[in-house]
Amino acid sequence: MKLLCTILLSLLLLNTQAQSKISYIKMQRTACFGRCPEFTIELFQNGHMVYKGKKNVPRIGEYNAVLNTALMGKFLKDLSKYKLENTKPLYKAIAADLPRLNFTIVSNGKTRTIQNGESGPAFLEAMGKKIDSLIESVTWKETHPPIPDPSGPELNIEVKHDDIAAVEVAKAGGSEVNHEKEIFTYVEQPPSFKGGDQALMAFLAKNIVYPAQAKEKGIQGKVFCNFVVSETGKIENVHVVRSIGGGCDEEALRVLKSMPDWIPGKQNGHPVAVRYTIPVSFILK
Repeated sequence: MKLLCTILLSLLLLNTQAQSKISYIKMQRTACFGRCPEFTIELFQNGHMVYKGKKNVPRIGEYNAVLNTALMGKFLKDLSKYKLENTKPLYKAIAADLPRLNFTIVSNGKTRTIQNGESGPAFLEAMGKKIDSLIESVTWKETHPPIPDPSGPELNIEVKHDDIAAVEVAKAGGSEVNHEKEIFTYVEQPPSFKGGDQALMAFLAKNIVYPAQAKEKGIQGKVFCNFVVSETGKIENVHVVRSIGGGCDEEALRVLKSMPDWIPGKQNGHPVAVRYTIPVSFILK
């Protein structure tokens, strides 16, 4: 009897360990010859979601939302019941004019890519429909909503890290290179300025010179700049996404481009290219 119980317990443990545990999932629906919705959505186990609408959808552009951690855990656990270990990385498309259903899934620490899932097992389409329903059940916000400019009696140049964090991971497959980078809102280990946020603010305050034109015209506010921290920590593709003029845009770009290498961010243990949006505030005395 004791031996039988031991065997049953061992089988139970093996079954528990074998069960998939999804920590991240990205779904992509592609265009067709008609008016099929074209978008991507990413789900993170911490509840964060990133949606990027392209065509034939109510939301065009990039949006994010947050789901209660427990609810997201329950949702991912429900998806984990499907037999993902039996899926293929590529299924043969039924027809060229039909929309595609693609997945990138991190389960038990391993990444699995599924292309043309609409031609695969029926449960892949069922997963897609569940994610479609989730999209419609949450409140979405634009990635970079308008933020009022501050005002005050003191000159201040500041950086607020909380306004940031989109991730782009460049991918290549076979002999073709996908030049469109995937954008995430959060990563497991964000890149960082060497020395931390205080060191970053000190660097900006030391190097930024308030433009004379802005002073003369009384221009103040926040310049929002995007830049990419590459897999090696290099600062690349710096540009302004929200301008205030008066030379402030050019000055913010100049200093950000002069930053030393950062500590690169990581996703699933691997260095990735991370896009940051940093607001630099110019406030006149």
